[in-house]
Amino acid sequence: MKVGKKREPMKTPIRDEVEFEALLAGGNTVRLMSAANKPLQGIRNWQDAVAASHRDDGAWLELISIAAPYDDDSSLWAGINNRATGMESQTNHAMVHDPELRRKYAPLRLLNGGRGVKFFLKNPKRVILEVDGLAVNSTVVLANECKSALDTLHISGVPVSDDAADGGVLQRAADLEKVLASTDVFCSEPPEVMEACAGKKVIPVVSGIVIGAEAGALRRSLGIELLQPQGVGGAYTVPLVLQ
Repeated sequence: MKVGKKREPMKTPIRDEVEFEALLAGGNTVRLMSAANKPLQGIRNWQDAVAASHRDDGAWLELISIAAPYDDDSSLWAGINNRATGMESQTNHAMVHDPELRRKYAPLRLLNGGRGVKFFLKNPKRVILEVDGLAVNSTVVLANECKSALDTLHISGVPVSDDAADGGVLQRAADLEKVLASTDVFCSEPPEVMEACAGKKVIPVVSGIVIGAEAGALRRSLGIELLQPQGVGGAYTVPLVLQ
């Protein structure tokens, strides 16, 4: 008997009841599918599996492997990461085109092509900080904190455990400033980001698609810069480069 995996050409040969029971015991599922690719019944014993494999009406056996949920989960996270990267890039480019930010900090130069940046402890090398995006002028670094929907917890911070917390936008800006002041201890990927930012004051910027009224009021009270999601900078589109 052969069990197919979602009509893919790869087959799983099952030679006897022992192998079939081992397949099910491993967390896999077998079900009978119609010729129209609709599930007819779950197959839970060897006798039903043998009978189903001898049908002549186009029905077939499908194996749902325990690896399938993992693959689906991996695809889901890949999609989420892809959207997050795109939103970061969009808001990072918008940051250097926003009229209010340009009025205060121009000329601004975007770092790492508008992508996020990781900072590492040199020895032993490990990631200690990730920033959604950075832009610089001669004296300051604008650090973008990008969220799809920005709320007060993103700004003020949230508890991570009983003895640790994510300190929010201001704390992360302070942490980044300490990293940039210690080039002998920390490095960046790519390396030229650390060279461009070393020793400069960090200005936190929050951005996103939706920013609630409470979050807006809190960031104003803390003096955090805002990239308006419906503003001129937020409407900036990265030019398409044709190869």
